[in-house]
Order: sequence, then structure tokens, then C-alpha cells
Amino acid sequence: KNMGIAIFRRSEFIKQVLEEHLGNAQVYENVTHRIQEEQYYLSRAYNNFLQRHGSHLHKSVYLFFLRARTTYGDRVAIFRATAKVHKKPLKLRPVVAKCGTCMEAISKYVDVELQKLACEVPWCIKDSDSFRDEVIRIQVPPNAYLVTFDAVGMYSNIDIPHAMVIMKNWFDNYVPSAEKESLGPTNTLLAAINLVMRNNIMQFGDSYFKQLIGTAMGTPCAVWFANLYFGSQEKNAILPEFKDRLKRIPFYRRFVDDVFFVWLGAQDNDWENLKSLFNNFGILKWEFNKPASSVDFLDLTITIKNGK
Repeated sequence: KNMGIAIFRRSEFIKQVLEEHLGNAQVYENVTHRIQEEQYYLSRAYNNFLQRHGSHLHKSVYLFFLRARTTYGDRVAIFRATAKVHKKPLKLRPVVAKCGTCMEAISKYVDVELQKLACEVPWCIKDSDSFRDEVIRIQVPPNAYLVTFDAVGMYSNIDIPHAMVIMKNWFDNYVPSAEKESLGPTNTLLAAINLVMRNNIMQFGDSYFKQLIGTAMGTPCAVWFANLYFGSQEKNAILPEFKDRLKRIPFYRRFVDDVFFVWLGAQDNDWENLKSLFNNFGILKWEFNKPASSVDFLDLTITIKNGK
């Protein structure tokens, strides 16, 4: 899938980046004409966060944020793209390099805190190796089928106001009282998430763009932000209904925006209700693949043979 070097004609590369990504006015705004104003606002928002919440942070975290401000100032992220050479026609994978920015410092803190909730979404897998180790051990009945679902532009289709409500619900209802202190004050963590998600500015060549909607691309906490966001729907609606009550999904795993599960039986009303639950959560939508005896998931081809 080529996460390595790709060689383009510069003019063609710039054109394709704009056509596929930065030229989408619903997702990105060209702020080149007012970049100094945006950088000033970015610095002010960062300083306001430290002033309001610094006393609630661990001393080492607070010093980490101060050093980032001193070292990086109002520097913004760099946008680039790599080639998805397995796609026909070729598509670009956007990459936002946030290293060396103040926002990355805040996002690293958020990432560490969000991962403390990983135990609440054990179906979110880390990589294909750990997933394969699980899959080869399960046994399935004769009426079992394999299914994969893919989210449509997951990061850009997570509605931030809705996501902030979901995150607050996680902190209020799923963190044991004894552990709330280690997670940090809820208001401070929510303010940090809001700061990261609403201030994603990037430079591409001699132009600057600001992301308008969705999860901030390239930020360290993006994966666990997305995991917990849809994990709420899985935990409260999908799995209780189709895994526990109806027993239609004996095995379910998700890798950020890719879902794999075992489905028992026909594509009946339960199947249609399952698809409705996936697509009835914020503005996020999913592409559904029909149940089959063999599917591709991550970098694996998975096939049912002799109940394994």
C-alpha cells in the first residue's frame, strides 16, 4: 500500500492534492490571506488554555506545554501526501506532519489520557498481527459468514459538537471514581480535545489551509478519539443488541474505520437493522459489504474452512 517514497511531476501532484483534498471547501478553508491572524489566534487559544487549566495539570505536563510554546511558538503543521499505488486510478493518502507544533504537545497529552479508556472498547484492535492471532483461534458454525464494513471518510465525518458530547459521556459514566484523578479533570481534558480539533492549520507549498470539520488530521490523538467516538455506538447499541441479545455476531473487531465481524444466518430484518444502527450516529456513514465466506481485511485474506 506504499507508505514509502513516491515520485511525481510536481505540477500533477499539486493538482491532485487540491482536487482530492485541500480544494474541498466543505472540509478546508484557504487562509493564506490571513495566516498571521490565524497564527495569532492559535497562540492566544494555547495561552488561554494554559492560564485556565494549568493549575489542574500535573506539573510535568504543564512544563511540557510551556516548553512547546517557547520552542515552537505559532508554527503550523506541514501537509503532504503519499501515493495509494494499489488504487486504480491512483489516489493520494493525506499526511499532516504536526511534529514541531504546540498543538502536537496538547494532542500527545490527550492521546495518553484517552488510551486509559481502551479497556472499555476491547474490540478495537492494534494491528493485523494481534487480529490474526485471535481469528485463527475462533470456531464458527456452518451458517457463519464473514463481513467487512468501511467508514466513509471517518476523520472528516466525525461531527465535533456531537463527539464532544460523546467524550463527556465516556468520562462521566465509564471512568471509575478511583481512577478519575489519574485521568485528569474532565473539563481540562475536554478543553484540550476541543483546542486540538478546532485549530488544525497546515501549510502546503506557499499556501495555508484550516480544517473546518471532522477530526484534526495528523494529530496524535486522532486514532483514539475516533475509536472512542464510534465505540460509544458499539458499546451502547450495536453489540448489546446483535452480540448479546440476538446472538447474530459472535466475533466483532474494528481497526479505526475498518470493521470485521462474523455474522450468523441470513440477510434478514436483523441485517437491515444492523446497517441502520451503523448509519444512525452523527454524520458518519458506512459502506457495507455482503456476508461472504472469504473477505479481505487489513492486509489479510480471511476464509472459512472446516469451521475455522
